[in-house]
Amino acid sequence: MITRERVAACRASDDVVALLGELGYPVAQVEVVPEQWRRAGIDIPWNGDSRMRLLARLHRFDLFFLTGDVAHQNIEQFLKSYCSYNIFIKSAVVKLHQYSLSIYDLSGARRLRRLDIDLRAPSCHSLDRLNLLSYAGRDDIGRVFDRALDREAVTRQFFTRFRDAVARLSAAITRSCRGSRRADADSEALLILSRLLFLSFIQEKGWLAGERRFLVDRLGAAERCGSEFFASVLIPLFFGCLNTPAAGRDPACTALGPIPYLNGGLFEPSRFEARHRDIHIANDLMRDILENVFEKFDFRIDEHDAGGTSVDPEMLGKVFESLMAADERASSGSFYTPKEIVDELTRTAICEWLSRGDASLRARLVTDASSVGAVAAPALIERLATITILDPACGSGAFLLSALGTIERLTTSLSQAAGRAPDPLLRQSIVERSLYGVDLKPEAVRLCELRLWLAIVAGTDMPAEQVRPLPNLDRNIMQGNSLLSPTDFLGGGR
Repeated sequence: MITRERVAACRASDDVVALLGELGYPVAQVEVVPEQWRRAGIDIPWNGDSRMRLLARLHRFDLFFLTGDVAHQNIEQFLKSYCSYNIFIKSAVVKLHQYSLSIYDLSGARRLRRLDIDLRAPSCHSLDRLNLLSYAGRDDIGRVFDRALDREAVTRQFFTRFRDAVARLSAAITRSCRGSRRADADSEALLILSRLLFLSFIQEKGWLAGERRFLVDRLGAAERCGSEFFASVLIPLFFGCLNTPAAGRDPACTALGPIPYLNGGLFEPSRFEARHRDIHIANDLMRDILENVFEKFDFRIDEHDAGGTSVDPEMLGKVFESLMAADERASSGSFYTPKEIVDELTRTAICEWLSRGDASLRARLVTDASSVGAVAAPALIERLATITILDPACGSGAFLLSALGTIERLTTSLSQAAGRAPDPLLRQSIVERSLYGVDLKPEAVRLCELRLWLAIVAGTDMPAEQVRPLPNLDRNIMQGNSLLSPTDFLGGGR
């Protein structure tokens, strides 16, 4: 089994070649001469100092080793070209560049998949995926790569563990808060784990005291001191830091390090927490949750990176909806709509509304909004600022996130046409003033809020100490039944 120490020892090409040999691949390097391969009709879209070798050839499988700074899309272009050249051979590329090791292949739908490994600090998730790629003389090497690099399977595994953790945490809260209803404990457990999920994303940005393993490191410190992690770290972090401006924090909260004031409602005490101010959760349970739910996976806040094996907000929504029982999906009408269809629907609807039925203007808005000209652009920007979008069955927020992206792109392009500087807080203002949603399921509402907050965070490049508080979305995204009218609540007296 490949360990963290073994991966961290890789610094040069020979180290990576030796590592792949330890994974069971019969290394027999053959230099790839780009000019010769191009003459054979294989596209190698890079030049310069990059070097590629055919590292191992197995039954219907070729493994390439590439060194240098080559873009993802160029590697995808090579793999598709090589697949077309030899349709019976599956191929993969291992790329080494500085301190990053990446492994690429194509899915059955010919989409690029990628595993990224930071050689200086390999994560538990990347080590787990790397060990899944070990070759033991099996003919099903394609299935090995499918299991290791399929992003949806990874996120499905995460969400299954997340859902199990909600149940276990709810049982612990019920024991700690005697007399509490199970439904209330379930809701509180979902809220606590949603907070931890949000923090798993933002600690990747270095917003938690500049650390990327803040939570698990603070758990270890609490255990060494004999303290309860939930009471001594998470409660001060949630309420004393993330929900309190830096100037108003007490010494215990300040000691956690530079943490941004985010607010947003996620870190306000819930009604349950207001009633039960003395919730206790054992360190063993918190360690199990952190290590087996959050530390086992990599989190990436950017929803536009479709190739990596990390968990991202969009994939969370897709998996959440797919994990609903089939009969529940059918009765509630909850079905996942592919992103391509969602984007087309929102773009078409918003451009139609903005153009007021002008076919020529609509066509320019769809293709290139900056082409409308400096005279027409200001009025369109003002109209776009008044748009209100309601999704009456928002689920995890797919349509609202797509609408956010469409409004942001249109506003940015129109601002360029009008000669205006882009608003650095544009994404946040769109979420606050324009996006609304309703859903029956409380976990869908929580996930939708989470994705909107993360979308704002993803568009924020400023350091943690300059981050603006997040908007409170409890009036934008609400739990309810959109099919009920006010008279439905009157019963027989209506």
